[in-house]
Amino acid sequence: MKSSITVIVGIILNFQVTRTFSTSCQQNLKVTSCPKSIKAWREREHLKGCYVPQNTCAAFKSSNLTFVYHCLPNEFLNATYEVCMPATYILGKRCAEYNVHGRVIQSSLENHCETCPVRYISTDIYKYQSCYDILSSSEEVSTDNKIENQNRYMMGITRWNVVFALLSILAVSVFVIAVGVVFIIIRLKLLSSRKNVSGEPLLTSCSNS
Repeated sequence: MKSSITVIVGIILNFQVTRTFSTSCQQNLKVTSCPKSIKAWREREHLKGCYVPQNTCAAFKSSNLTFVYHCLPNEFLNATYEVCMPATYILGKRCAEYNVHGRVIQSSLENHCETCPVRYISTDIYKYQSCYDILSSSEEVSTDNKIENQNRYMMGITRWNVVFALLSILAVSVFVIAVGVVFIIIRLKLLSSRKNVSGEPLLTSCSNS
Protein backbone atom coordinates (compact mmCIF):
# COMPACT_ATOMS: atom_id res chain seq x y z
CA MET A 1 0.00 0.00 0.00
CA LYS A 2 2.78 2.43 0.95
CA SER A 3 4.66 1.51 -2.24
CA SER A 4 1.61 2.30 -4.40
CA ILE A 5 1.10 5.64 -2.65
CA THR A 6 4.78 6.50 -3.18
CA VAL A 7 4.53 5.67 -6.88
CA ILE A 8 1.37 7.76 -7.32
CA VAL A 9 2.95 10.74 -5.56
CA GLY A 10 6.03 10.41 -7.75
CA ILE A 11 3.92 10.36 -10.91
CA ILE A 12 2.05 13.48 -9.82
CA LEU A 13 5.30 15.34 -9.09
CA ASN A 14 6.78 14.27 -12.42
CA PHE A 15 3.67 15.36 -14.26
CA GLN A 16 3.74 18.78 -12.65
CA VAL A 17 7.29 19.33 -13.91
CA THR A 18 6.75 18.10 -17.47
CA ARG A 19 3.08 18.73 -18.23
CA THR A 20 3.82 21.97 -20.15
CA PHE A 21 6.22 20.35 -22.65
CA SER A 22 5.18 20.79 -26.26
CA THR A 23 5.31 18.05 -28.87
CA SER A 24 8.47 19.59 -30.36
CA CYS A 25 10.23 19.08 -27.02
CA GLN A 26 9.66 15.34 -27.07
CA GLN A 27 11.24 14.23 -30.35
CA ASN A 28 10.06 10.73 -29.51
CA LEU A 29 11.06 7.93 -31.83
CA LYS A 30 9.55 4.46 -31.72
CA VAL A 31 12.29 1.83 -31.75
CA THR A 32 12.37 -1.96 -31.80
CA SER A 33 14.76 -2.30 -28.85
CA CYS A 34 16.68 -0.33 -26.23
CA PRO A 35 20.38 -0.40 -25.26
CA LYS A 36 21.46 -3.20 -22.92
CA SER A 37 24.73 -1.68 -21.70
CA ILE A 38 26.17 1.69 -20.73
CA LYS A 39 28.28 1.66 -23.93
CA ALA A 40 25.28 1.04 -26.17
CA TRP A 41 23.33 3.63 -24.19
CA ARG A 42 26.03 6.26 -24.75
CA GLU A 43 26.17 5.46 -28.47
CA ARG A 44 22.41 5.88 -28.86
CA GLU A 45 22.56 9.00 -26.71
CA HIS A 46 25.16 10.51 -29.05
CA LEU A 47 23.12 9.64 -32.15
CA LYS A 48 19.95 11.03 -30.61
CA GLY A 49 21.74 14.32 -29.84
CA CYS A 50 19.61 15.44 -26.92
CA TYR A 51 22.44 17.79 -25.88
CA VAL A 52 22.27 19.75 -29.17
CA PRO A 53 20.76 23.24 -28.54
CA GLN A 54 18.05 22.93 -31.21
CA ASN A 55 16.90 19.69 -29.61
CA THR A 56 16.19 21.49 -26.34
CA CYS A 57 12.69 22.76 -25.71
CA ALA A 58 12.69 26.51 -26.38
CA ALA A 59 10.40 27.18 -23.44
CA PHE A 60 13.01 25.73 -21.06
CA LYS A 61 16.24 27.09 -22.53
CA SER A 62 16.58 29.55 -19.68
CA SER A 63 15.77 26.96 -17.02
CA ASN A 64 18.06 24.55 -15.20
CA LEU A 65 16.43 21.49 -16.78
CA THR A 66 18.76 19.33 -18.85
CA PHE A 67 17.32 17.17 -21.61
CA VAL A 68 18.99 13.77 -21.79
CA TYR A 69 18.53 10.55 -23.73
CA HIS A 70 15.99 7.96 -22.60
CA CYS A 71 14.82 4.69 -24.09
CA LEU A 72 11.69 3.50 -22.32
CA PRO A 73 8.59 1.35 -22.68
CA ASN A 74 5.40 3.29 -23.32
CA GLU A 75 2.47 3.37 -20.90
CA PHE A 76 0.76 0.44 -22.66
CA LEU A 77 3.91 -1.71 -22.45
CA ASN A 78 3.69 -2.62 -26.13
CA ALA A 79 6.41 -0.39 -27.64
CA THR A 80 9.68 1.35 -26.78
CA TYR A 81 10.51 5.00 -27.43
CA GLU A 82 13.68 7.07 -27.59
CA VAL A 83 13.04 10.54 -26.26
CA CYS A 84 14.90 13.60 -24.98
CA MET A 85 13.55 14.37 -21.51
CA PRO A 86 14.89 15.61 -18.17
CA ALA A 87 15.94 12.70 -15.95
CA THR A 88 13.63 11.93 -13.08
CA TYR A 89 13.64 9.58 -10.09
CA ILE A 90 11.63 6.37 -10.33
CA LEU A 91 10.11 5.22 -7.07
CA GLY A 92 8.71 2.11 -5.46
CA LYS A 93 10.68 -0.69 -7.21
CA ARG A 94 8.89 0.05 -10.46
CA CYS A 95 10.12 0.29 -14.02
CA ALA A 96 10.32 3.64 -15.74
CA GLU A 97 7.98 4.29 -18.65
CA TYR A 98 7.33 7.08 -21.13
CA ASN A 99 3.72 8.20 -21.20
CA VAL A 100 3.30 9.14 -24.85
CA HIS A 101 -0.04 10.88 -24.36
CA GLY A 102 0.88 12.59 -21.12
CA ARG A 103 4.40 13.37 -22.40
CA VAL A 104 6.00 12.47 -19.12
CA ILE A 105 8.49 9.93 -17.74
CA GLN A 106 6.94 8.15 -14.80
CA SER A 107 7.01 5.09 -12.56
CA SER A 108 4.99 2.31 -14.15
CA LEU A 109 2.05 1.09 -12.09
CA GLU A 110 1.85 -2.14 -14.14
CA ASN A 111 5.53 -2.97 -14.65
CA HIS A 112 6.93 -4.08 -11.28
CA CYS A 113 10.71 -4.58 -11.04
CA GLU A 114 12.16 -7.03 -8.53
CA THR A 115 15.78 -6.05 -9.29
CA CYS A 116 15.18 -2.30 -9.23
CA PRO A 117 16.01 -0.28 -6.12
CA VAL A 118 13.31 1.66 -4.32
CA ARG A 119 14.65 4.87 -5.88
CA TYR A 120 16.76 5.25 -9.01
CA ILE A 121 17.32 7.74 -11.83
CA SER A 122 15.36 7.14 -15.04
CA THR A 123 18.51 7.11 -17.20
CA ASP A 124 19.68 3.98 -15.34
CA ILE A 125 16.86 1.82 -16.62
CA TYR A 126 19.24 -0.06 -18.97
CA LYS A 127 20.60 -1.71 -15.81
CA TYR A 128 17.25 -3.38 -15.25
CA GLN A 129 16.57 -5.29 -18.47
CA SER A 130 13.58 -7.05 -16.94
CA CYS A 131 11.71 -3.79 -17.50
CA TYR A 132 11.93 -4.47 -21.22
CA ASP A 133 11.13 -8.17 -21.01
CA ILE A 134 7.45 -7.48 -20.41
CA LEU A 135 7.16 -5.99 -23.90
CA SER A 136 7.28 -9.36 -25.69
CA SER A 137 4.84 -10.93 -23.25
CA SER A 138 2.56 -7.90 -23.59
CA GLU A 139 2.49 -8.35 -27.36
CA GLU A 140 1.59 -12.02 -26.93
CA VAL A 141 -1.10 -11.15 -24.43
CA SER A 142 -2.32 -8.42 -26.75
CA THR A 143 -2.60 -10.91 -29.62
CA ASP A 144 -4.38 -13.43 -27.41
CA ASN A 145 -6.73 -10.70 -26.22
CA LYS A 146 -7.50 -9.71 -29.81
CA ILE A 147 -8.37 -13.32 -30.70
CA GLU A 148 -10.40 -13.71 -27.53
CA ASN A 149 -12.22 -10.44 -28.17
CA GLN A 150 -12.99 -11.50 -31.73
CA ASN A 151 -14.36 -14.82 -30.51
CA ARG A 152 -16.45 -13.03 -27.91
CA TYR A 153 -17.69 -10.63 -30.58
CA MET A 154 -18.73 -13.49 -32.87
CA MET A 155 -20.38 -15.30 -29.98
CA GLY A 156 -22.15 -12.09 -29.09
CA ILE A 157 -23.44 -11.70 -32.64
CA THR A 158 -24.67 -15.33 -32.65
CA ARG A 159 -26.42 -14.87 -29.32
CA TRP A 160 -28.08 -11.67 -30.46
CA ASN A 161 -29.24 -13.39 -33.67
CA VAL A 162 -30.84 -16.15 -31.60
CA VAL A 163 -32.41 -13.62 -29.25
CA PHE A 164 -33.68 -11.55 -32.18
CA ALA A 165 -35.17 -14.65 -33.82
CA LEU A 166 -36.91 -15.67 -30.61
CA LEU A 167 -38.22 -12.15 -30.07
CA SER A 168 -39.50 -12.06 -33.66
CA ILE A 169 -41.32 -15.37 -33.20
CA LEU A 170 -42.74 -14.15 -29.90
CA ALA A 171 -43.90 -10.89 -31.45
CA VAL A 172 -45.61 -12.68 -34.35
CA SER A 173 -47.24 -15.14 -31.94
CA VAL A 174 -48.53 -12.32 -29.73
CA PHE A 175 -49.84 -10.49 -32.80
CA VAL A 176 -51.66 -13.60 -34.07
CA ILE A 177 -53.14 -14.28 -30.63
CA ALA A 178 -54.22 -10.65 -30.29
CA VAL A 179 -55.87 -10.71 -33.71
CA GLY A 180 -57.58 -13.98 -32.78
CA VAL A 181 -58.86 -12.55 -29.49
CA VAL A 182 -60.15 -9.42 -31.21
CA PHE A 183 -61.85 -11.56 -33.85
CA ILE A 184 -63.51 -13.73 -31.17
CA ILE A 185 -64.68 -10.66 -29.23
CA ILE A 186 -66.16 -9.11 -32.38
CA ARG A 187 -67.79 -12.43 -33.27
CA LEU A 188 -69.35 -12.75 -29.81
CA LYS A 189 -70.64 -9.18 -29.95
CA LEU A 190 -72.24 -9.82 -33.36
CA LEU A 191 -73.91 -13.00 -32.09
CA SER A 192 -75.14 -11.15 -28.99
CA SER A 193 -76.57 -8.31 -31.04
CA ARG A 194 -78.34 -10.76 -33.36
CA LYS A 195 -79.95 -12.51 -30.39
CA ASN A 196 -81.15 -9.18 -29.04
CA VAL A 197 -82.61 -8.17 -32.41
CA SER A 198 -84.39 -11.51 -32.90
CA GLY A 199 -85.78 -11.39 -29.36
CA GLU A 200 -87.29 -7.90 -29.60
CA PRO A 201 -90.49 -8.91 -31.52
CA LEU A 202 -91.18 -11.65 -28.99
CA LEU A 203 -90.91 -9.23 -26.10
CA THR A 204 -93.24 -6.77 -27.90
CA SER A 205 -95.91 -9.37 -28.63
CA CYS A 206 -95.90 -10.54 -25.07
CA SER A 207 -96.37 -7.06 -23.74
CA ASN A 208 -99.32 -6.40 -26.06
CA SER A 209 -101.16 -9.51 -24.94
